[in-house]
Amino acid sequence: MSQRSHRPDRTTGPSTDSLVIDKRWVGNHGIGRYAREVIARLDLDHTDLPGSRRPTDPLDPVLPGRMRLGRKDLLYVPGFAAGPTRARQLLTVYDLIHLDDPHETSRTKRLYYERLVRPAIRRTGLVLTISDATTDRLRRWLGPGPEIVDAGIGLSDAFHHRHGNETPSEVPVVDLEPGYAMFVGPTRTHKDPETAVAAVAGVPGLNLLVVSRDVEEFTALAVRHGMAQRLRVVSGIDDETLADLYTLASCVILPSTDEGFGLPAAEAIACGTPVLHRRSCRAVHEIVGEFGRGMADYARPAEWTTALQELIEAGHPDVPADWSLKYQWDPVAERVSHVIEGLRR
Repeated sequence: MSQRSHRPDRTTGPSTDSLVIDKRWVGNHGIGRYAREVIARLDLDHTDLPGSRRPTDPLDPVLPGRMRLGRKDLLYVPGFAAGPTRARQLLTVYDLIHLDDPHETSRTKRLYYERLVRPAIRRTGLVLTISDATTDRLRRWLGPGPEIVDAGIGLSDAFHHRHGNETPSEVPVVDLEPGYAMFVGPTRTHKDPETAVAAVAGVPGLNLLVVSRDVEEFTALAVRHGMAQRLRVVSGIDDETLADLYTLASCVILPSTDEGFGLPAAEAIACGTPVLHRRSCRAVHEIVGEFGRGMADYARPAEWTTALQELIEAGHPDVPADWSLKYQWDPVAERVSHVIEGLRR
């Protein structure tokens, strides 16, 4: 779809009764990718939310551009950033890890969600999310009232139709032979990277390829588990390269305790690679299904290692060629557009 964007006057702000989009979320990973893919597909007249401050900046709640909006304006936010404004705010909440994970939460974060995020959702009467798991969690947090719309999530084109493509002859970016295990993500506590490193450390000769910006942290983990020579960490790669890396991996390890969706799991399976994960992480478990193995919460490192070995020995699963078609960006953007149009009527 084409995009019609009319940039507002940075002094006077957007006109009254308009759709305003917070494009500051657009990026290459996580929420940024969601924002990039959805916004590019919205064929709606809109203005951009003024301001260059990052949406995660501590001063974002008092963003002048947001505070100048009118009562009839609708602000679409492909993220959870909210703040004082006369406009209605259509937020996108991916998970509530900032509230649920004791390592991620704080008094400031709890106040932010209670005083700004929840009131914004209740005033608009609707919030967007990306999975059944987060829908249920939001319902428990919000209580009766606001409508929760699961708009879904998509995979980039690089992860579709992988089955008909020739498998790369060599591993791009790093000096590894095909057959490594793979972990994608930061060292945040709920991702449980230590379990992934410990599981691979128990398999003699198996390398671990990590896609993350947390190079020093993963290096320290590998040293602690005596496998520093078997670790490779890469970052800043494009989707085509990431898809090649998944395709050549023997297994992806995703031991997260909580996820709003679990994009690496969907990307890996779309490339035909099995996923070893924690069964109690509902969002990931629903994605993986028969194309991997779920571990119990009480599983010890040795049990993860055994499961990893068995999964690798079983080889890549027979994933249907059309499996990835349920994760497409066009339908996601259509759902978001439908919600926006409904709120503007």
